[in-house]
Amino acid sequence: MRHIVLTGLSGTGKTTVGRLLAEKLRRAFVDTDEHIERREGCTIATLFEARGERHFRHVEEDAVREALAGPPAVISLGGGAILSPRTRVRIAAEHTIWLQCSIPVLVARTLEEGGGTRRPLLRGATLEERCEQLLREREPLYAQCQFHVCADGAPEAVVDQIVGLLAAASTARAEFTITARAHPQHPEYRVIVGRGILGELPGLVEGYHPTSRAFLIADQEVWQLLEAIVVDVWATSPATLHATAFPAGEASKTIETASGLWTWLAEQRAERHEPVVALGGGVVGDTAGFVAATYMRGVPLLQIPTTLLAQVDSSIGGKVAIDHPLAKNLIGSFKAPDTVLVDTALLASLPARQISNGWAEVLKHGVVFDEELFSAMERDALALRRLRSDLTFATVYRSLQIKAAVIQEDEFEQGVRMLLNLGHTLGHAIEAAAGYGNLLHGEAISLGMVGEGWMAVRLGMFRERDLQRLEQALERLGLPIRLERVDHEHVRQAVLSDKKVRQGRATWILPVRIGEAKIVHDVDFGLVNGAIHYLEHGEA
Repeated sequence: MRHIVLTGLSGTGKTTVGRLLAEKLRRAFVDTDEHIERREGCTIATLFEARGERHFRHVEEDAVREALAGPPAVISLGGGAILSPRTRVRIAAEHTIWLQCSIPVLVARTLEEGGGTRRPLLRGATLEERCEQLLREREPLYAQCQFHVCADGAPEAVVDQIVGLLAAASTARAEFTITARAHPQHPEYRVIVGRGILGELPGLVEGYHPTSRAFLIADQEVWQLLEAIVVDVWATSPATLHATAFPAGEASKTIETASGLWTWLAEQRAERHEPVVALGGGVVGDTAGFVAATYMRGVPLLQIPTTLLAQVDSSIGGKVAIDHPLAKNLIGSFKAPDTVLVDTALLASLPARQISNGWAEVLKHGVVFDEELFSAMERDALALRRLRSDLTFATVYRSLQIKAAVIQEDEFEQGVRMLLNLGHTLGHAIEAAAGYGNLLHGEAISLGMVGEGWMAVRLGMFRERDLQRLEQALERLGLPIRLERVDHEHVRQAVLSDKKVRQGRATWILPVRIGEAKIVHDVDFGLVNGAIHYLEHGEA
């Protein structure tokens, strides 16, 4: 049973609604602001004035963690609690409800309660202006909640609406298996998808051996954010967890990092049956996966992707690699994980750019295989950018189903799996020419899809109006469709260095229509130059 967490601006009635809802559902009620005032022995306003907002946010973060550690309750959060990435990850596993009010109602309720004297962040300017400003700043974070409820009316009516929504809510969890023929000793692996399922990790580790140990590898940014959450999850497990972290970013995806991790495992006397747990985005998944594939000729691997891009793409592909100075992902292997745990609650900490970055790969699945998925993403683009929880789970799950079906049909990327590289031949080349780190992977693939779509139009394979539709969908998802000037020869050389080159010829995946693509080899480089020109100028 999940907690029910109410959030929203001050004045939306979270405490009043929360008490009534708890009474109706026969649950305990926790108001984190009241909890803080009891523990600190002073009002929120006094604490703000004495210690500042930064200290208050740390205290508030602890109060939320403590509330979530108790029996399932109705929990009312302070209006700014959602600003903490750790808090967003923690509450994303629960039933979250955003109480929304019109600005006039917020102002009227605040004046009834004494104006801004009790609410330090409502001081300054006019109440109306301050409420509007806070809503603009926080709306994208509130919008991640599972339910959005108008709270302008009577509290009793708001409670009845919430009860109805909760009764209709389905459990966001699904599971399927992928067959990995290349690994006869582990012919299938599990993919578990859900919201708030990180707590299943200790049980997965315990399944290896009665005295199991696990060796978790993360990058330093992910570990700083999630260490406390992982420790909480592990608190009652008999399994032992060892953890290490390396510097975040593509620059760490090197043989030097891998060597350091091999040494760490050897110093811990890690044994062949003990799993490596990759916790992080694509860099961590690739690097830790490569280490798991090579340490003692291979140890079990659990993938826990924490970015949207890794959840829908690299975590289930069974491909692991590190970079070489001459090319990205040049040194690698096929390594099927034992389990992939895709927890969409972990996405709540991501900045907007990283969210858009991941949706590029999902939209690609729609372009290549599923027009219905593409259409749904067109329609729901804004809600997806804001990680609306129900839509995020459904869209991630559908994307994973598509990729899993392709992987099982073509594990070694000799046929249909190559279609997943739509946008990649040109996108990777643009990424290299622009300088690694200037474009995120999904941003480069977005540009690659537009450029390759333009090439397909010029070859008479793809309709102009479908290219326009693709560009509009990418823009709605917050992705780039135009490129600053790049060195065309640098792009050409990067294309020829692509892993898919055969006998000096680049392999291209070009769209035929929304929902279908094909493999093409004979593309003149003049057409490639034209695509880059189109990306730079928006015209042929």
